Amino acid sequence: MTGKTKVVYSGSRQKAIEQFGRRRRLAANIKKVDNSTLHAGSPMYFYCRHCGLPTEMLPEDYVFPPITECSQCRGLRNEGWLEEAVRMVGEWLELSARSGSARQLSE
Repeated sequence: MTGKTKVVYSGSRQKAIEQFGRRRRLAANIKKVDNSTLHAGSPMYFYCRHCGLPTEMLPEDYVFPPITECSQCRGLRNEGWLEEAVRMVGEWLELSARSGSARQLSE
């Protein structure tokens, strides 16, 4: 055994992609902090590069690199579903923008 056993649940891929879409919509409504505008000594804010949700708040003099993706997006990537989620959510958001309505991802 390799220690990396994937468990397949019925419908889990679609649910994970829908959750990714909800995280992207939530992150779109969060005011992001521009670290370059903060005063000296202020904590630095970091966000997931995929969904945009906050991942970490570190002191200005942090030593180790910040986390660049949240645990949920990392799970999608590990399962091989992240690219599909990004593509599908992008299509849903584009359709929603064209229709002028806030469509639910579960439709």
